[in-house]
Amino acid sequence: MTQVIPAHELTLAQVENQFNLRQVLDYSTFFPEAQDNLSELNDLEKQTLDRVKTEFLYLNKYPMLEDLVKMVVLSPLLSLA
Repeated sequence: MTQVIPAHELTLAQVENQFNLRQVLDYSTFFPEAQDNLSELNDLEKQTLDRVKTEFLYLNKYPMLEDLVKMVVLSPLLSLA
């Protein structure tokens, strides 16, 4: 018999371990239409985006509150915008 676990009870870390999922680092094959006609980012923008990405990927493995996402991800992105 199959055991059903509600999605809200799972963490990303549990799903990654259960299904042996790995992050894909080559984004060139994903959504190429969204990569056309983009302006070049300066070094500060690249560093900020890399930091936001690293922090989000770390936090994303565990249950997190909406306010934490706003503080870690949205606030730096809005500052760049």
